[in-house]
Amino acid sequence: MMLLFVYVLYKEKGERGFRGAVLQEYAAVQASSLKMQMGAQQVRLTKLKRENDRLKEQCQILEKIVERRKKTKEMGGRHAATTQG
Repeated sequence: MMLLFVYVLYKEKGERGFRGAVLQEYAAVQASSLKMQMGAQQVRLTKLKRENDRLKEQCQILEKIVERRKKTKEMGGRHAATTQG
């Protein structure tokens, strides 16, 4: 079927027109392929952004926990020093 299409195109357009038509078709296929790839990349980018946001939130939570533990140790250390002395 494709071969028939190519033959008819060649007969209608002649050699130069045929080459141009083939190049146009090739460019259209390449453009379509690139659009699909860009769409897939956009989906990946969105997923990575969500994951990045989630990790930032976890990091903030962990930083708060570390700060609380530091404060607790400081308070405990002061308390122990005052009760011993």
